[in-house]
Amino acid sequence: MLREYPAGCRVTRGGRNPVDEFLRVEGSRRIFAAGDIAAAKSGGKSVPGLAPAAKQMGRYIGSYISEDVLGEGPRIKPLVYRHEGDLATIGRKTAVV
Repeated sequence: MLREYPAGCRVTRGGRNPVDEFLRVEGSRRIFAAGDIAAAKSGGKSVPGLAPAAKQMGRYIGSYISEDVLGEGPRIKPLVYRHEGDLATIGRKTAVV
C-alpha cells in the first residue's frame, strides 16, 4: 500500500520511498534513496534497513553516478544485495556472529 504526500512523493506503509532496481526514486532518473528510507528489492526480496545494507547502497549509488558522469550513460547492472552476516553483542565481553 502506497500513500501519497502533498509534494507528490509516494511512500510505503513503513514510510519508505519506492525505488527501482537502480535505487532511483520512483518517477525520477536523478534522485536516489539508500538505507532505511529506500524500499529496495534485490533478487525479489526486500533489502533490510540496516547499516551494512545502507553502506552497500551508498557504494552502488556512487558507482552509478560516476559511470553516468564519466561515461556515455550508466552501464552498471541493478543492485545485488549481499548479506554479510549478523553480529550481536550479548555482554561486555561476549558476542554472537
